[in-house]
Amino acid sequence: MTGSHRDTRVLETSPSLGSLYVKAALPSIPGAGRLPGLAKPDTTTLPTVRLELHDIEPDPDHIDSYREVCGFPTRSVLPATYPHLLAFPLHLTLMTDPAFPFAPMGTVHISNRIEQRRPIDVSESLDLSVWAERLAPHRRGRTVTLVSQACVGDSVVWRDETVLLSRGPGHDDTSDVHADLPDEAPRGPSLWTLPSDLGRRYAAVSGDRNPIHLYDVTARAFGFRRHIAHGMWTKARCLAELHNRLPASYAVEVAFRKPIALPGRVTFGARPGDAQIDFGVRSGSGSAHLLGRATSL
Repeated sequence: MTGSHRDTRVLETSPSLGSLYVKAALPSIPGAGRLPGLAKPDTTTLPTVRLELHDIEPDPDHIDSYREVCGFPTRSVLPATYPHLLAFPLHLTLMTDPAFPFAPMGTVHISNRIEQRRPIDVSESLDLSVWAERLAPHRRGRTVTLVSQACVGDSVVWRDETVLLSRGPGHDDTSDVHADLPDEAPRGPSLWTLPSDLGRRYAAVSGDRNPIHLYDVTARAFGFRRHIAHGMWTKARCLAELHNRLPASYAVEVAFRKPIALPGRVTFGARPGDAQIDFGVRSGSGSAHLLGRATSL
């Protein structure tokens, strides 16, 4: 299995997000980077650890809250994006590891690919594993990929690749890693009106309290004029729109092209093809916020 050569650390319980956020925020304090253990290495290497959490039983009330904020209907299987929430504390644990090359706060989620290899029943117990790979140059800085897998027994039933960008000096000679996605977001009739508190509501459910999603004043500290919607909320909302058109097993990849400032109004559109559905989210002016493609497995 990919990542099996790494040093494995099995966690007894899901890490506390409160303490992890304190640890994540410290490098953002002026002068804190000079303290032992807080300076981020200027390196081309990544943590070699593989984090695992076993026997996770999703909470039905939490699933319902997630469905409500993302627009999913009630069903007996998990939304394909839901295991990402279960993996998030492991993501943050990895991102606050001293060997992780980026400061977590202000890091931007630029793309995500999920493979739902089969539907996951809400009553099934999951084993999760997370590791980092592919530190790469980008035209706006550098990226790293966090890989997550969920197993039921010995079978991988779900896989997630989250690409994070640390903004900095760019590299003009980098290739387009999203070449397989549509060139533009399909036009569509669905209009979404997004309230100012959407980022805070999704943060309460997901645990992702990156300041860029909460308030204008906290987002400005990281270079954003206004606070923005979570990328994974946008992806989940797209899949909620497509829920009755997706096969049982599929891969769905999205690129987050332009942040959605809150509050805001955007449109969603989808275009079916042979064994795939292209979809996207547009601003009122027509520019793409998200480009996506779902493909049968």
